[in-house]
Amino acid sequence: MAHHSSVIRATRQRGYNEDASEDLPSSAHELAQKQHMKDSKDSKEKPSFLSRFFHYSNESGAVQGTKESILDQDISGLDDAWIRRWSNLLEKDGLFCTKIATNGKPYERRLHVDSRNMMVEVHQGRNGTVGISLDDLVDLCKDLESPEFKKFCQRRKSVQDFSRRALILQTPARSFSFLFRNGSQRDVFGHFLVYLLKTRGRGVMADTASTTTTRDDETPSTSIPKDGCGKVLYPNNSCYEGEFLHYMRHGHGVLHLPDGTKHESEWCNDERHGPGKEHWADGTVFSGLYVRGMRHGHGTMTWPEGSRYTGMFERGRANGDGELIRTDNSVYRGQFVQDCMSGYGCMQWVDGVEYKGEFAANKRHGLGKMAWTSGKWMSYEGAWKDGVQHGRGILTDRNGGAYVGHFVEGKLDHWEKGKAPTSAPDTGSK
Repeated sequence: MAHHSSVIRATRQRGYNEDASEDLPSSAHELAQKQHMKDSKDSKEKPSFLSRFFHYSNESGAVQGTKESILDQDISGLDDAWIRRWSNLLEKDGLFCTKIATNGKPYERRLHVDSRNMMVEVHQGRNGTVGISLDDLVDLCKDLESPEFKKFCQRRKSVQDFSRRALILQTPARSFSFLFRNGSQRDVFGHFLVYLLKTRGRGVMADTASTTTTRDDETPSTSIPKDGCGKVLYPNNSCYEGEFLHYMRHGHGVLHLPDGTKHESEWCNDERHGPGKEHWADGTVFSGLYVRGMRHGHGTMTWPEGSRYTGMFERGRANGDGELIRTDNSVYRGQFVQDCMSGYGCMQWVDGVEYKGEFAANKRHGLGKMAWTSGKWMSYEGAWKDGVQHGRGILTDRNGGAYVGHFVEGKLDHWEKGKAPTSAPDTGSK
């Protein structure tokens, strides 16, 4: 978790001007080749603060272009190694970019992708992280044809062809416009989003035949009302029924996705914001609070097999204090990080066995105490690693005798000097 990719670090150290084709594995290398000559031109002079993000050049004239969607691009050449690598990097490290605001002003941001929740996260904003649901996308374009980019370009006396670094995420009500540091990073980010949409059949790539009908027989309109209530069928075949304000979802409303998922919540400026519920097609249900499009605050998630989490959410995932009841009726109460039991917590099993201590990535890891209800040993207190005893620890028997030992990967390596037990330890397991 604490490891930061050397690929991202190297990109940051070199600065935006240099070509990042070495950041791409061979299966995606060809995506960057056409950008190499253009990117290398801009690496001759040390850039100013603003020009680190905006490649000024001697080229002049207004930026012109047409919409260039990448949703239909062939992604068959992206192999498993490429997907795993960029899934990990985009989730943990993200990519630095420039977000163009609705007034045309540029702001430094960092984009992450939460593949599990199908969410693009815009970090480092003044008001916190913003979530853009991939289920909400109606188009993904690599051009400058957005209101934000047009205002941005009007501010420039002389501009280069920004379109080779530009990416627009278009939702039903608005667009999100970004400039990446080079064309290679833009292509990687865009192709990864297309991969998620296509392989999972979500959003605009969902099967139109499975579009969920709403509660009555009213035919939804394809025109978004400016204000008031309405029912709208969007280009990505999702259907919203509820309140609008200035053409955006605002107030109470229900969003039906093509795969059968239903979002019923309060909305603010086209984002889920406030109390709400999610009913997923596989039977998963969430009930709780949203902030700027993502689960945030107290909530409850229930899975169809019977597991249930109740506690704090942050950026769409379980983060903070919570309680997890698993299918075997074991209960964990403690800290969570990114949907995992991490930090201090207590796990109790139905047979009375209990562990109190530190966890990391859903495993006992750090210092902790395990207490058993049967067997020779009453408890073990000491170091754990990856779910088993590892390091120095104290075993206590049913008679109160305490023995200090050193363990390696769950097995006793040796006792410390002094009286040792008469038989080898059976340290138990859970």
